[in-house]
Amino acid sequence: MKKLIGCLLSAVILAVLLVPSTVVQAASVKTMEASGTNGVLTVSGTTSEDSLAVAILVYDEAGTSLVYIETVGVSDAHTYSSSISLKNGTYVVKAGDYDGSSDLISKTVTITESTVTSNPTTTAVTTETKTSVAPKTEDSQLLYLWVLTMTISGMGMIYIKKQKG
Repeated sequence: MKKLIGCLLSAVILAVLLVPSTVVQAASVKTMEASGTNGVLTVSGTTSEDSLAVAILVYDEAGTSLVYIETVGVSDAHTYSSSISLKNGTYVVKAGDYDGSSDLISKTVTITESTVTSNPTTTAVTTETKTSVAPKTEDSQLLYLWVLTMTISGMGMIYIKKQKG
């Protein structure tokens, strides 16, 4: 019986040590389009399959002061869109996965009204930049050490019980 328990525990420990750790991929925003018409900024784009929501951040022209922030849901087709009312001016628009991806897509959008009174239009000029810093998504906890500790503790309890009995 002792040999059977010893072999079983050894097999469990060996299996735990040989199982590779799981790496979780972070969700991300793949594309973003931004344009302005009549004081309304429209932002839309696509995401990876595992993305549930997108954070849209609108900064001033310098990109330092946050003007507007919004979270929008992602559709089943992995797309998102939002319309934001803003004054005329230049804005830096950033979009990223709501769950914390540091992969942000950034565009500069200038919204101006035309001087023609009969048919007012808005011109949007966009420039796209993608900053990429890979987020740490791997679980750094070593599960096999916990299992090993519990196994050794269990074996110790069995040994003490046998000594008393």
